[in-house]
Amino acid sequence: ELKLAMQRLKTLYIIIGLGLFITAGIGVLSLMETAGEQSALFDMNDAPAESVKSPITITGEISCLPYGLECILVLYGEDGRYYDLQNINHESVIAAGGINHGQRVTVSGTLISPTPDIALRDYDIAGSIDIASYIAAPR
Repeated sequence: ELKLAMQRLKTLYIIIGLGLFITAGIGVLSLMETAGEQSALFDMNDAPAESVKSPITITGEISCLPYGLECILVLYGEDGRYYDLQNINHESVIAAGGINHGQRVTVSGTLISPTPDIALRDYDIAGSIDIASYIAAPR
């Protein structure tokens, strides 16, 4: 009788172990499938091209592009294109009165195209300007 009870207990442990093993396997397969779906969202044809860097000096107006609840300052150039502005702390520059929305400026620096800023990939951005200097421009 004790031997029969031990055998039943052993069988129960084997069934529970197999159930856990199968559940874990299903979980791993599910994660792999989800990862595969996510990687399919980032098709290699949509991958950004390698960055090209070139010197630039451009005049335009500081504009704001919405990103969630925030505003990303960009330059709307006289050429009709938007440029992301790098190397500025947007909050401190605005607070110090350095660059304001609607202000005309001339910016010099290095143009990085396409923009590396993921937040701006939904906009038609000519590139990012790694700012070396900027000055107020006459209207």
